Amino acid sequence: MIRLMNEQDVERVYAIACESFTDAWSRALLSAAVNNANEYCIVYDIGGNAAGFAILSMSVDTADIEDIAVACEFRRRGIADRMLESLTEYGMSKGIRGFALEVRKSNAPAIALYKKNGFVTESCRKSYYKNPVEDAYVMWKRYGSKS
Repeated sequence: MIRLMNEQDVERVYAIACESFTDAWSRALLSAAVNNANEYCIVYDIGGNAAGFAILSMSVDTADIEDIAVACEFRRRGIADRMLESLTEYGMSKGIRGFALEVRKSNAPAIALYKKNGFVTESCRKSYYKNPVEDAYVMWKRYGSKS
């Protein structure tokens, strides 16, 4: 079940972020996101615990998908797909017409997820990621007129 992230989720979300990303958000940044009206933070709850999380940062009519991650033991079950759908549905309900994200060029599973959900690669950011240094694809999904 998808629900809003709360302060009690921060520690578990931080653990998922650390196992998923080499440059995970800190606990403080996750807590700040939960309390920011321009951020939509969700968790995929299984049995009262976060199995995954996603964060959407909104600004006027565009939004950045900041993170989507699923705990290792819950991957390959469609959880990321459902959270991505929740982010875009929520954003559209708030007037968002375009969604952007960055993804490591080597992250084939994530790229496949985004393409399956209508995202298109529009550019590349050289050396965007650190630890290790890697380029990022910038992908967009747009609705209506170009954002």
